[in-house]
Parts: sequence; C-alpha cells; structure tokens
Amino acid sequence: MTAPPDFRTGHRATASSPLAARLVLGAAALALLLGLGGAVRATLARDDARAQVESARRAVVPMRAELRDREYRSRRDATWRHQAELTASSAPPRVIADLAALLPGDARVERLDLRYGDQLELDFHVETRSPAAYDRFLAALVASGRVEKVVPGPEVREGEAATSVKAVYRPGGRP
Repeated sequence: MTAPPDFRTGHRATASSPLAARLVLGAAALALLLGLGGAVRATLARDDARAQVESARRAVVPMRAELRDREYRSRRDATWRHQAELTASSAPPRVIADLAALLPGDARVERLDLRYGDQLELDFHVETRSPAAYDRFLAALVASGRVEKVVPGPEVREGEAATSVKAVYRPGGRP
C-alpha cells in the first residue's frame, strides 16, 4: 500500500515582487480617483443643468403672461375692429333703407332694434294690413340676400297682422 500524499509539502506559491504589487495598487487607486473625479464632475454638471432649466422656467413665466395679454388685446381689438367695420358698412340709415325697399305698400316697421356684435342682429316689429302682405314681406326678406336667419315671431292671421321678426343682416358694400 501506498501512503497517502502529504499535502504539507506541496509547491509553495511564489510571492509577487513588492514593486509589482505596489504598481497594481497604485494603478487601482488612480483609477478610483479618476472615477470619483468623473462622478463629481457629472454631479456638478447635472446640478448646473437643473439650475439652468429652473432659470429658464422662471424667465418663461413673464413671457407667457405677456403673450396671453397680447393675445387677449389682439382678440379684443379684432372684435372692436370687426364691430367698427360692421357699423360702417351697415349704419342704421343703410339698414332702414334696405328694409324699407323690401316692405310692401301696406306694411310698416313699428320698432327696429339693431345689435352689433360678431354680426348685426335685427329685432323688429312689423304691422301689415293683411296676412298676405306679411307673407310677401317675409319672402322679400329671405330673397334679398341681405337678411338671413329670419325667424318670425308668433302671429295672428286674421285681419291686420302684427308680429316680431328676428334676423341677421349681412352688409353689402359701404354706403
């Protein structure tokens, strides 16, 4: 029988030279320092970027407020300009003349309200001697091309006709 091997007497690992160990340790320390420096620079760059973003956000707030104000004034001025143009192109004498041209001889407008807004809304009270005259007046309004969205009010069809009419006046050229 053979004796079991003796592990106590095996080959010993040769120790590294002290200079090589120090060089590896120095290289590892240098890599660690470079990594830490890069991490610190990245953190500082991130903080600077966040500060710039916040500064830009603060700068945008008054600009947005000014933009909203300008848009509001622009819409308001456009509305006023539109109403002024509508008033100039459909002044009350012009509207009355256009309606008078459409009235049959046996009809008259008793009351006329003009509301200038996005469009010129008419609200008037008409009296005619007969329902047929009232029908001719409504037909003339619709056929004129100057009055649209004609909505007649309640009417009595016996004898004289008296009723209200709502419509929208579409101006032609300037008077």
